[in-house]
Amino acid sequence: MTNKLNQKKSFSISYDMDETGNHSIDAEVLGTSLVSLAKAIRYSDQVLNGESSQVKVEVKAHREGSFTVDLVTWYQSGGSDVLNALGFTTLGFSAAAGTAFGIIKQIKSQKIVARVTKGGKAELILDNDEKVECTKEIADLVSNKTIRQELAKVMSDPIANKAGAKFVIKGENDQVLDSLESEDALSFRSLPKSTLEETDETTEQVTITFSQVNFDGPTGWRCDLPNGDNVSVRMRHEAFRNRINQGYETFAKGEPYIVKLMVKVSTKPNQSPTTRYYIEEVIRQK
Repeated sequence: MTNKLNQKKSFSISYDMDETGNHSIDAEVLGTSLVSLAKAIRYSDQVLNGESSQVKVEVKAHREGSFTVDLVTWYQSGGSDVLNALGFTTLGFSAAAGTAFGIIKQIKSQKIVARVTKGGKAELILDNDEKVECTKEIADLVSNKTIRQELAKVMSDPIANKAGAKFVIKGENDQVLDSLESEDALSFRSLPKSTLEETDETTEQVTITFSQVNFDGPTGWRCDLPNGDNVSVRMRHEAFRNRINQGYETFAKGEPYIVKLMVKVSTKPNQSPTTRYYIEEVIRQK
């Protein structure tokens, strides 16, 4: 253990099913599960805290029971709490939308077809058009194919298609934090390849100069951005257009205006990102 790993948290996982009734479990199943658990935590930590972030998962001697494995995780202080984010040390039913575990249980077997990020918040768009809100951090974990693949090996594969089987997460005081029933195990299967469209939306107040206008509609507008780029922009501020058309306000083409600009960057699988610009509000002429 390096000096950087100065924070410690403990939790346990257990498999409650017919095969573990005598306090034993198939060695290959357990080995695959523990390796994937360590990978899922490590990948998640890098997604949340950067590629250089470090985390270490240790296994303690297991206790008798259904089949329980006690784990100790060492990680760096100062970053996002990866165990809380995943749901290994946070009470599931009280923080479902705040953990990857809770969100995956919520969306069940629905596929995520798009992710829209707005600042620190995110919306996951499902294939039935349902929208699930969560933080950007949780969305990063839930929509990450590698993390989902490793979590499936830990939570889904050992109990899937086994009547009455259950995967259980317990905290440091042996309190049950969350669990997964066999019939819901398919929710944790890994994401299909090349299905997710990602959209990142940011809105900020900037100074622009209009180079092309069309007061008859929202399209046909162009402007110069603060970085000098001349781009097509959609004018969503209808009241501004109406004030100009009705003579309540003057307009000076080529003069700087302070506006609320929304920038939407969309990335589809195997395609380059597409950037679109929207003026949400024309605040005033500068």
